[in-house]
This record gives sequence, structure tokens and C-alpha cells, in this order.
Amino acid sequence: MPIPQTPLDLVGPPAREVAYRRLRAAITAGELVPGARLDTEALLAFTGSRRAPLREALTALAGVGLVAVSPRRYTQVTPLDARRARESLTVHAAYVARAIQEAAPALTEDDRRRLADVPSATTRHAGLDRHAVITEVVLARAGNRDYSKIAASLLPYIERALRLQAIDLPVEAWNSGLTELRAALLERDADAAGRAWDTTWRLAFVALQPATSSAVDTTVRDVAGAPPTLREKVADTLTDAILDGTLVQGEILREAALTTWLGVSRTPVREALVQLQQRGLVDLPANRPARVATLDAAEFRDGMRALGVLRVIALREVLTTGEQTVRTQIAELLDGWTPGGEPDDLVALSQGLDRILVQGSENLVLKSVAVPLAAKVRWQAVHDPAILRRVDSDLVPVFAEAVRNGRVDQAAAAQWALWDLPTRAPTGTGEHR
Repeated sequence: MPIPQTPLDLVGPPAREVAYRRLRAAITAGELVPGARLDTEALLAFTGSRRAPLREALTALAGVGLVAVSPRRYTQVTPLDARRARESLTVHAAYVARAIQEAAPALTEDDRRRLADVPSATTRHAGLDRHAVITEVVLARAGNRDYSKIAASLLPYIERALRLQAIDLPVEAWNSGLTELRAALLERDADAAGRAWDTTWRLAFVALQPATSSAVDTTVRDVAGAPPTLREKVADTLTDAILDGTLVQGEILREAALTTWLGVSRTPVREALVQLQQRGLVDLPANRPARVATLDAAEFRDGMRALGVLRVIALREVLTTGEQTVRTQIAELLDGWTPGGEPDDLVALSQGLDRILVQGSENLVLKSVAVPLAAKVRWQAVHDPAILRRVDSDLVPVFAEAVRNGRVDQAAAAQWALWDLPTRAPTGTGEHR
């Protein structure tokens, strides 16, 4: 008989991924408590890992905010931070909401069976498990890799806060909202699902509000201003080299060559490559050398739409709570746009908007996500400027007028439409939008 065509996975997931999953589960469940110092030897025994994969797993956990790593000093489970949890939830919820609109009409019978099999929940923990499955199905069907990657990076912090923090979450109403969400998705009703999702995540957001102002809300700012570690310096240097073309798309990143070039040991190089994988700039396959990512047109559209979600969040924030000067800055930038401009002009317009919106936002999690995503999108635009000709520049004056007059909903809709390039259809539909 012929050799079967379905590939088998005889190797299994990379060791760093196994260690990451084990530690993530232990931290989000409270098995490793907030503030706990983590001993390397104990972690090796706990995960059954080797030192190199363990370091890479800890770097990945640091990237999602679950641990803090101080090289040669300590590794610590991060304290619970209500502000970071709320900011993470705001961004995560926006991606799920966008995915619902794109995916609900295209849900397959397999998707619907998986949703139907999700059991009802009456407790907070069971509801969280249910929430994770529902959002995973929606994000997967939307087919945007950046939506999924960013949402997955934020979910562990949100889950930990909702599981471990002493909050007044109305569990019955929250689980009822998840039930309504599932029912609407089973009917492929995007509008009803969107309303149910909006009600559900806002219940969790309100529950995460601290009873009083405390040092918790300054923790993220203090961490954000900390001096960069050697790993972060290496990651930033490699990022710059990729974005300016020193390291080209698809280029093999051999550790020996990188350590010689950067004058550092292998450890910070390996940890930096994990960070760049999270940023989407590096591919890090198991048992093979890292490569600079190769971005195609579909990935560029994914990135543009993902960045558009963040811009809408920031726009709503600065137009609702910001000073008039912010509106003026945005309007002046948009007024300087000349119809029929070159792709470079669109790149400059995009950079200017990010500078005003992202820097003007108080959401530090949004900033941390937007900066590398914007850099990746600009990188692709520079390498393939023709793709920007799909942007409907006639929307620029519409956007400017809405901003100038403080019409938040209209400005948000125009902002989204401006950068909403046509993307490939959700997986399995065989159509293009």
C-alpha cells in the first residue's frame, strides 16, 4: 500500500515549549504563587527540562508578564498587578471582538461542534476554562496570525488575575454572558455575539478595578522604565538590524556568528531570539537554526489589521479623555496628506499617527504591543511599497473631519477602514475578501 499522506509528529513539541506550558499552568493556577523566587534546580526538576530550554521558557514567560528575570540574580513570579490585568484585558477583548465579526459567519461545522461541546459553567474557574475555548475557536477561524499571537500572549496574565485575585466578579452574570456568546456563535450571528462578548468582558474589567488607589498601579510604570537587560539590548540590536536590512528576510541566524558580532555569550543571544520570535521577526523552529522571518502579502495585511485594532483603542481613549491639543495634532497630520501620494507618504502618515496615538495612550500594555507590531508592518511596507497602494486614501479627509469635531465613533470607523486592507478569507472558506 502507498505511504500515508498524513504527517506524524514523532518528535513532539520543543523542550522549551513543554517547559513553558508547565510553568504557565502552575503560575496561572497559583501553584507558583505571586512574588515567589524560583530556584533553577527546583525548576529543572519541576519541568523535567534542561537548562537551555528552561532559560528560553522563562524568557517567554517574562514576555507575557508572568515572571521577572534578573540575570545571575533571581527569577521571580511577578506580583499580581490589577492595572496590567485591566490593560491586558482591554487589548485582548478588542482582538476577540474583531475576530468575532470576521469569524462568526464563517464558522465551520467542526467549530460549531467544538463550541457545542463546551460544558456549562457555574464557577469562576470553570467559566475561565469555557472562555478560553470559545475565544480560541473564534481567533483561529478569523485566521489572522497577529490577532491570535497577541491575544495568546495577553491571556495568561488575565487568567491569573481572574483566578487568583480577590475580586467581586458577578460569576452568574459572567457565565450567562458566555452562554449567550456561545449561542450566538452557534447561530453564526456576529452582531449578537459581539453584544454578548462586550457585556461579558466588561464585567471582568469592572471586577478588576482596585477598591482604592495603590502602589499596584505604579508597578508597571516602574518596570517599564527599568534599564534594559543584556538580553533586551541584544534583541533591540537584532530588531534594528532586521528592520534596516542588515539582516535580510530568510537569513539564517547562526548563534556562533551572532555571538562574535555582538560580543556576548550564547545565553543572551538565545533569549533574544525567543523575544524576536514573539515579535514575529524571527522564526525559531525546533532543532534547526533561527531565521529572519519572511513576510508575505497576507502577513502584511494581518499586521495592518492587527495594528488597526490598537489604533482604534488608542484613538477612542485620546479623543474621549485627551486634551484638545491631541485632536489638533491628529487633524494637522491628516490635513498634510496629499491625495495620490507615494507609498513613502503613507508610511510617514502611519508613523505619525502611531506617534500621536500610541504615545498619547495611558495603556502601557497597548504601547508594548503596538511598538514592535508597527515596526514589523513598516518593515514590510519598505520592502514591498506597492502593497500600500491598496489603502483607500479618500478616507483620510473623512477621518480628519471626524477627529476635529470629536465624533469618536465616526473617527474610529474611518480609522479602521483606512488601514483595513483586504485579507485572505478565514481558514476553510476558499474565498477572498
